[in-house]
Amino acid sequence: MLSGPVTRTRKSEKKYAKHKIMSDKTVCEFCLFSRDHEQFIEETSYFWVVKNIFGYDLWEGCEVLEHLMLVPKRHVHALSEFNKPELSEYMKYISRYEDSGYSLYTRTPNSITKSVPHHHTHFIKLDNKRKNSIFYLRKPHVMIYK
Repeated sequence: MLSGPVTRTRKSEKKYAKHKIMSDKTVCEFCLFSRDHEQFIEETSYFWVVKNIFGYDLWEGCEVLEHLMLVPKRHVHALSEFNKPELSEYMKYISRYEDSGYSLYTRTPNSITKSVPHHHTHFIKLDNKRKNSIFYLRKPHVMIYK
């Protein structure tokens, strides 16, 4: 379970846990994106913009309205592996989504909470209304918010 600024409800966490168990660990899920993929939103020269089907329900105490990801087409583990054209396009797209009201988040390659080693940046649109109270237990996963 995630905790702190990022959280999923019990239902969302169960769905995600089941997916992790059932998924083929020998294949990078993010290398399979295409225009026909169910998560597809937008394609650029070097990246996919996709819907996160296991998105967060809360981010920094606010409800998440939309959770997208910017995923390099080329399998890389870190920003430092981007070539100059990729880095230029990356900056263009993160700036565009930030200007559209999305929070941006990227984990380091060695983060213990990073579930897919293929680099990706989260674009998170919030309702901008802080919850009055949030209660969650780590095990079993339970979260209640108002």
